[in-house]
Amino acid sequence: MSYFQYLNLTSSKVDLTNRLGTVLDRLMTIDLNMTGRATSFYDFCRQKSDAPLSTSIASRIVTGLKRKNSLLFVTGCAVRPEICLSIGEPDGPVGAAAIARSAYFSSGASSIVLTARPLVQQVTAAFKAAGAAVLGEEVSLPPEEVTSNTFIVKVIGLEFDQNIDQELLSILHQHNPGAVISVEHLGVATDGRGYFSTGKPFEQGTLQTGALFDAARGKDIPCVTCFDNPNEAGTASLHSSGTKHPPIASDFEFLLPGTSANWAASALAAAIAALSLCPKGAFPELLDAKATEAALSNGAIDPFSGLADPATGNDTIEWPYHSTVVGLMARAVSGYTSAIGYLHNK
Repeated sequence: MSYFQYLNLTSSKVDLTNRLGTVLDRLMTIDLNMTGRATSFYDFCRQKSDAPLSTSIASRIVTGLKRKNSLLFVTGCAVRPEICLSIGEPDGPVGAAAIARSAYFSSGASSIVLTARPLVQQVTAAFKAAGAAVLGEEVSLPPEEVTSNTFIVKVIGLEFDQNIDQELLSILHQHNPGAVISVEHLGVATDGRGYFSTGKPFEQGTLQTGALFDAARGKDIPCVTCFDNPNEAGTASLHSSGTKHPPIASDFEFLLPGTSANWAASALAAAIAALSLCPKGAFPELLDAKATEAALSNGAIDPFSGLADPATGNDTIEWPYHSTVVGLMARAVSGYTSAIGYLHNK
């Protein structure tokens, strides 16, 4: 018996969904580092939405998956490009894996993941740790009419610092996804360069994906960014006098801020699972820890400590705190689906 049922409560599905979204939005923006950034980004983004961000964006993705049962992700960031372009971070790939897993459980969707070629190994490792069967670039996804009962992900490596417009357009045309989702993906600024959030420019290590997002929006495919700083794709509207670099060139309709990009992505994964009444699609605490460790074991580091140590977690949020918050998101989905089920049977 759930506590909702024990209290013999009555509510509408809209009220319950707003309640869930409020919980998820609060969890993804918990300000453990006392910077005020995630909450200020959230307040700005929420001005454009009448409903909590996690559930309102998830609703668009669920709708998109009914049209086309696949998602296209862009993730991965080289955090030490001055040393080696293969040094990435777990923030991004782990969150993308959470959303892809939720979409699979909720609708059977497959996912295509774009990342820079030097980061393929760590991105692949994170998805495998999340339970995915990862296909190589040379293997085609099965036709949509083929039901394989398999969490399938295809990872495609692209070249840094090059014009890859035609390759991106070909991928978009071939897969025509229900949504294009950026998770901790460095944006290109209006001057054509990538920047660290400190304002330091990337001398190398920028994946130039602007043509992908422009083409997706032209086809009315939702573009979502799960982010933690306004140097990431789709964040042009967040530029302010306090930003230490030129504005990002791309501006997405759907922005989901988090204290880490992975928290934003995990909240979105939880919301997709909830709206689909599929609680097992919410990312479990254990998988957040395992996928983070897998990325770190395959070339990623925590960019702040400089360590490939699972105890450092994601973006200074150490284990187990980061994974615990992800687990709380999954628990909120369990409470939501239980309450919905009770109302239906009442």
